[in-house]
Amino acid sequence: MSVDAKAIYQTLLETTQKALFERDSDTWMAQMSSPFLITTTDGRLLIDTPEAFRKGMFDFVDALTAQGIVRIQRDCIVARQTDPVTIIGYHTVQHFDENNVPSPGLEVKWTLHKNSDGKWRVAKSDVSTTTRRFTQARAAQFDGYSERNLTPAQEDEKLAQALMDSVDQVFLSGDVSGWMHLFLLPFRIQSANGHKVLKTRQDVYDEYDATMLEMRDSAITDCLRKVEQVERPDETTMIITFRAHMLRNGRYAVPPWQERAHFRLCSGFWRAFAIDRPHSHTQVLPPQID
Repeated sequence: MSVDAKAIYQTLLETTQKALFERDSDTWMAQMSSPFLITTTDGRLLIDTPEAFRKGMFDFVDALTAQGIVRIQRDCIVARQTDPVTIIGYHTVQHFDENNVPSPGLEVKWTLHKNSDGKWRVAKSDVSTTTRRFTQARAAQFDGYSERNLTPAQEDEKLAQALMDSVDQVFLSGDVSGWMHLFLLPFRIQSANGHKVLKTRQDVYDEYDATMLEMRDSAITDCLRKVEQVERPDETTMIITFRAHMLRNGRYAVPPWQERAHFRLCSGFWRAFAIDRPHSHTQVLPPQID
């Protein structure tokens, strides 16, 4: 591990910045791993298709342009190679308008990964600001919808994604009480490993502890569940089909898989009463080069 981590990091900063203002999506995407995970103080975004990469880049540069930003200064503070295929570092970001007036700066953490072609790419960006700070000009497009005039199907999808985000937050924060709040007993789990029914609060706590232990042993650092379909058999039942993404420092620990969660509205709260999954969270892969 004798690479110049800071030089690699700074080169990626400069290459992506140049591509951004030149609207060169091909060069920009060539510097990014797939999936590419963005975390902010108020949300997370997983980009994993060419279409999503292009849209994300153009939306971002449009938002900057709308705010009169014509130049960005990004400088690596520190970068360290943590294993043969990972570099983690920090950089400052400063935006300038046409009069060279700077905006308040911020600090960003990047995780880089080395792929099988020997090229280092950006796999994860942790930003110390909100997702909307640089998307105010396109706020309606950021979430995929306008906050007004949502169709019933869009309302359902937005609610379903909020529920999935709550599940992710419970996993990431270790909030066992929040985990309990999400469940309606008895809770059914159907997977390739068989059929299981959680009947008591202790069953739920035991399942949570076992899952968290397995995720820690597998070094999973991020989990995201992206809603793909929402069914409403009746007013108090919601069936959410989603794709689960389990990541280790921005890279897949296992290929994403599809699950179905069954929720019921009880006393004003949506709670899960069943889950159908092809396998457990623990069927993960060791660290490796793509």
